[in-house]
Parts: sequence; C-alpha cells; structure tokens
Amino acid sequence: YYNIEVGGLVGGHSGTEIDKGHANAIKLIGRTLKLVQNNVNIQIAELDGGEKDNAIPRECEAEILIPAENTQIVCEYVKELNEILKKELVETDPGVQVLIEEQGNAEAEILDYHSVSRVIFYLRNVPNGIQHMSQLLNGQVETSLNLGILELKEDALTSLTSIRSSVKTRKEDLCARVTMLVEMLGGEAEVEGDYPAWEYRTDSALRPQVEKVYEELFHKKPVFSTIHAGLECGLLSGKIPDQYGNLH
Repeated sequence: YYNIEVGGLVGGHSGTEIDKGHANAIKLIGRTLKLVQNNVNIQIAELDGGEKDNAIPRECEAEILIPAENTQIVCEYVKELNEILKKELVETDPGVQVLIEEQGNAEAEILDYHSVSRVIFYLRNVPNGIQHMSQLLNGQVETSLNLGILELKEDALTSLTSIRSSVKTRKEDLCARVTMLVEMLGGEAEVEGDYPAWEYRTDSALRPQVEKVYEELFHKKPVFSTIHAGLECGLLSGKIPDQYGNLH
C-alpha cells in the first residue's frame, strides 16, 4: 500500500496566471499513475487534489496498491520521474516533488481494472491550460481551462474544471470537448456557473471617449490593457441591447 504525492508547485490564479506555465498537480498525478501502470499491475484506492476550481492545483495525492514483488521497481520509477520533472519545470515550478511512501500491507476498497484504466486515461487526456491565444490582442490568452479539483468518492470520480474564454464560441467548443471525453468514458458532465464572454471590440465607441477624457484630466495618454479573467462586464454586456453594443 503506497501513498504517492505531488507537491511543491507554485499554483496561482487559473485566469490571470495561466500564462505563467505553472504545472497542475492533478495532471502530474495522472502522468505518474500512467508511468506506474505501464510497468506493473496498479490498483487505486484514493485520489484527491486541488482546492478551488479557479486555482491551479499545487498538490495532489493517490493511494495505490501494487504487488509486493514490484515495490522496488515502482519506487525507482517514481524517483526517476521526480528528477525528470525537476528538469522540465526548473523555471516555472522549481520546488516540484513527486514522493512515494510505503504504508505497509493493507486491505482497501479499490477501483476495478476498467475503472483504473478510465481514470488514468481521463487524467492524461483531459485538456488543461492555454488552448488559444488572442488573434486581436498580442500576447493575450483568449481561451483556457483549469482542472482545479479532483476527488475519488464512494460512487464516482469527480472533477471540477474552470473554463474561460473571451470568445463565446471558443468557450462552448471547449465545454463540448470536455463533455465528450467524459461521456465517452461512461461519465456525466454538467455545466454550472456559466457567464457570458466579454468580447474585445476593435471598433469600440467608448474607448476613444475614455481616452479623450483621461488626457484632459491627466495630460497624458492612458494605457489600455486586458486580463484573462471573469468579470461582471461579461454579464452586463450580455444585457445591453444591440443598438448600444458598440459602447462595450
């Protein structure tokens, strides 16, 4: 009976800091489990990671069972991956650690073989991070998602992903991709907390007026910038009639 823990990651806000390249602990636990599964028979008893859907997970852990004769080789695989990740993430997450600790012989409720395969497949293939950069704003993230919470409950594996985009159709397409993956694996997907995208307008009538007033008040040009995050403006713009849409 072993505990595998991914930790030491930087984390951050899943919107404004998604472009920093910080690793996702849940995705890394999936990579670790797949590495072990490729070489030995693995049984999963527990999975838990992340605290908020809008925060990049810094920690995730798994409780697994493996045949006693494979204990040494599994520990070697995990230690090797730990060194690999330290090199891969030397700039973004220098404190990354993948630790494995023996818990002794034990009995536990575990996932069946097919469930283990589906869980690991999901963790390895569910999209995460930046999906599209803006074509209108140089260097600005347009569409992203963050696998923020993972929990193995008695009757199901549950995960919570935060999806963001300043383009409505991109967000809908990404939701559809995640939903399709979940349903193909026999699961169910539900969308909650949705809010409209606040799309950038190159022909804004409001922006020049703001610039004019700002210069009159402060005698210098304003700097207009954007952030990749959910704002109330998306809800407000969705309520404004079309004839006033150019004021966004």
